[in-house]
Amino acid sequence: MQAAAVAEDKGLIADAVLLYHLAEDYDRVIDIINGALSDSVAVELGDPALRLQPLRPRSHPESTPAEPGSSLSLTTVEDPVVLAKNMIGLYNMNAMYYQRIRQVNRDTCGLLLRMMEAKAEVQAGKWTSALDAINALNILPLRAKGSVPHIRSAAQAFSSFPPIISRNVGHVIMWSITCIGHERQRLDSGAYENEMRQGLADELLVMAKDLMIFSGMVKYKLPPRVYETLARAGADIGAY
Repeated sequence: MQAAAVAEDKGLIADAVLLYHLAEDYDRVIDIINGALSDSVAVELGDPALRLQPLRPRSHPESTPAEPGSSLSLTTVEDPVVLAKNMIGLYNMNAMYYQRIRQVNRDTCGLLLRMMEAKAEVQAGKWTSALDAINALNILPLRAKGSVPHIRSAAQAFSSFPPIISRNVGHVIMWSITCIGHERQRLDSGAYENEMRQGLADELLVMAKDLMIFSGMVKYKLPPRVYETLARAGADIGAY
């Protein structure tokens, strides 16, 4: 536990995860993984992805490579997403682990992983599937279709998110606006028949407006920079 705390203080995430796991503090393992995933979500689009400092097992003449599937091999990774999937996969297979992790931590980990999947879609330029993935997170009113009660309900739910989730909602809003802007440009280039194209463009415009209303409702809970950028982006795609 002491070694794990030291590793955590030094920002050695993979080391801390392995050590807390060996100390049987599985809830703390997920806590640390959630922090790393949250930091990964917050990396700006286009910036290099967050990388962990991988474990470097001591070399010894008699040492053997880590057994596949062992806790050492599962934590010898640089990608926070892979680390999270490895540990959650291990814990989900055994009730002894699973039952010692708080539900809120498990739910948070799952949501952050899905955020990273949505982000990957955005970065790959798959605008419509990215919007579908963001909508499936159930944190933004992307399908409110102009319904203010629906948007208000989403804004009220915002207050119940763990801080590690709510602090990243601004980024998810930005991804959505990015997708909406690019998809509207694509429609303008004439990928569909006129009538269908106009219908889809209008739908995206309503989505952008709904996001602006939602952002206004939670304005003081979003970083000011996010709100300012959002206002500019919203103006650019005709959300006003």
